[in-house]
Amino acid sequence: MKIYAHRGYSRYYPENTLIAFEKALEAGCDGIECDVQLTRDRVPVIIHDEKIDRTSDGKGYVKNYTYKELLNFDFSRIRPGSYGPCRILTLKELLEVIRLSGRNITLNLELKNSIIEYNGLEEIVLAETKEYENDFEIIYSTFNHNSIRRLIRLKKDIKAAPLVNRSLPDLVRYVKSLGASGVHPSILILSEEIIQSLLENDIYVNVYTINDMDLAKRLSDLHVTGIFTDYCKEMKEALTFGKEFSID
Repeated sequence: MKIYAHRGYSRYYPENTLIAFEKALEAGCDGIECDVQLTRDRVPVIIHDEKIDRTSDGKGYVKNYTYKELLNFDFSRIRPGSYGPCRILTLKELLEVIRLSGRNITLNLELKNSIIEYNGLEEIVLAETKEYENDFEIIYSTFNHNSIRRLIRLKKDIKAAPLVNRSLPDLVRYVKSLGASGVHPSILILSEEIIQSLLENDIYVNVYTINDMDLAKRLSDLHVTGIFTDYCKEMKEALTFGKEFSID
């Protein structure tokens, strides 16, 4: 089972920042999960929220700033530390960091287009990632399932997975109707039967967000493909070496 660092090593470092991704790579994670949005001048940048208020010392929507304007803000607001201020990363910069690490990991790019539907986001992201396709595996996910369809139309051999946070009567059929090869469901909608049905139909299953060690072990026993976690180092050590940890 793959351990994905959710927004980088986000338990101890500012989410979706260079330091969080570098520490996740150092921790030996199997994958990195991050979020992509567009600036006003249509630069793909790594940030989860549509607004910069929670994670930076600025305010307002990502879409209303140019990339250069966003460089004026410090994105270490949640977890400031001795590493100093953290600037926003472009998708290109993150791709380069992973390439230069030499790690054979999986990068999960979540397109944040379910609240603000950035026109052309799929084309822009695919153009950025094209150069890196032979360096490491890339999965594309989003809560906007029409965006999943667009991604697959643009690139038929793409690995794309809808994010799902509500129960559906036939999840296997729904995923196949999108043309997707996998699904990223919330743990809250899963059962052993659903997991087994998805895997038996060759649909990979990456579950979010798992910060409980015992739950992660149960999912591993069920042969879930991967989990997204804020505790990438602790979870990797627990599942690989049996080292226990608790978030209490």
